[in-house]
Amino acid sequence: MQIRFTPTEQDWRSALQNSPPSGWGMFQWFLTFVPLFLLGISWASHGYETAGVLCLISSIGIAFVGYEVPQLHQRKLFRTSKTVQGERTVTVDQNGITMSVPLGQSQYEWRAFTRYFETKTSFLLCVSPQQVSFWIPKRAMSAAQIDELRGILKMGITARPSV
Repeated sequence: MQIRFTPTEQDWRSALQNSPPSGWGMFQWFLTFVPLFLLGISWASHGYETAGVLCLISSIGIAFVGYEVPQLHQRKLFRTSKTVQGERTVTVDQNGITMSVPLGQSQYEWRAFTRYFETKTSFLLCVSPQQVSFWIPKRAMSAAQIDELRGILKMGITARPSV
């Protein structure tokens, strides 16, 4: 089976949003936002309104920046990375998956994948529990191809012996 597509920024964003969480972002959030927010509430309720409000505003700012800066970084990466641009060809067969991009080619045997999962818009293939190796947007396939790919992935990844 062969699938051709040119990635869009929406494909990229969807794949990133549906990727397994690393836990690092949540840790940073708990380390900064939560204590500062609770400190602000405590100070405000104990007569230090100005300091409390400043802590609350700072915590909200940290939460906003913690969410928005990675989004801006990912958008910039998509627009400037030469490896993301251009048409991709994904070949899926009994041996594994080969992805050809304008600047090169990657070939994976089935045993390289730890798992895959399917979202409303894509198939995401993982080479480690926390890393999506690549994704295939469903918009590039017919309904029959989606069903065929689903079957091949189930056979190649989930039906293989544990390593």
